[in-house]
Amino acid sequence: PLIPPTEARVRDHVAASGRFPDALLGMLPPRDGRCTVEKLAVNAVMAGAPAEAMPLLCAAVEACVDPGLDLFSLNTTTSSVGPGLFVNGAIRHALSLPMDAGCFGGVAGPAPAIGRALRLTMRNVAGQKIGENSKSVFGQPGRVTGIVVGEWEERSPWAPLAERRGVPGNA
Repeated sequence: PLIPPTEARVRDHVAASGRFPDALLGMLPPRDGRCTVEKLAVNAVMAGAPAEAMPLLCAAVEACVDPGLDLFSLNTTTSSVGPGLFVNGAIRHALSLPMDAGCFGGVAGPAPAIGRALRLTMRNVAGQKIGENSKSVFGQPGRVTGIVVGEWEERSPWAPLAERRGVPGNA
């Protein structure tokens, strides 16, 4: 389903981000699409992601422009790869992200819509198009919704992944 991105819905999502609508989150490959908070909000509304997920989505888009991620290759490969958001900190609980048994699929909640918001942004803003600049041969469900899970920090014997990568706090 697609939720119509009305002005009021988009405004609510932008407000929840805590940023200005025209704030640039990054230039997204393969077409170097200019991703602003407002453009991300439009895609988040269409995907059905809750407004409360906007800070997480903003951080995800900002991470996508990291040269180490190589979003260009992810968006244009012949393989069936998709993005994965592994979330730590208090936002996992605030958004009810899955982190228990079945966390990669089958658990009710906003995670698929949050992942779909990121995927729609990759298509609508970054310009990823299957058969045109993306040569994905087979695809897979993750190419539609991505993967969004919470890191079960309370049960893990290791420090959170973000912390091990030098990102402190809610990531």
